[in-house]
Amino acid sequence: MSTDGGSTFKAGATDYNWAYNVCSDAGANTPIGAVTDTSAVLTGGVTNGNASGINGTVRLTSPSSAAVNKMVIYDLDYIANSGVLVRIAGCGRYTAVTAVNAIRFLFTSGNLATGTIRLYGVRK
Repeated sequence: MSTDGGSTFKAGATDYNWAYNVCSDAGANTPIGAVTDTSAVLTGGVTNGNASGINGTVRLTSPSSAAVNKMVIYDLDYIANSGVLVRIAGCGRYTAVTAVNAIRFLFTSGNLATGTIRLYGVRK
């Protein structure tokens, strides 16, 4: 999250907390989370080497509000390099009560090589 149009991004040790559940066709059903972190983690193992990419929806609540925490709610799926189908559902929180005006998405390692991220706003 950023409060200065993306010039800097908040990455303090206690700026975020998050939790998600991983389920897969390999039988895994694993809850994961962190009470304090430098980012809101959406997945634990997607890199820019995943052949299938990642698909899903990420929703940011009340980004312009200076009265509530910003919640990130997500439902994602991908095919791991091992061929296992993975689904992740979770949420995260930016712990500061301030308006945000930029977000960024990063892989666990490497850079976003190709793909599309679409950002939609919802009018009141």
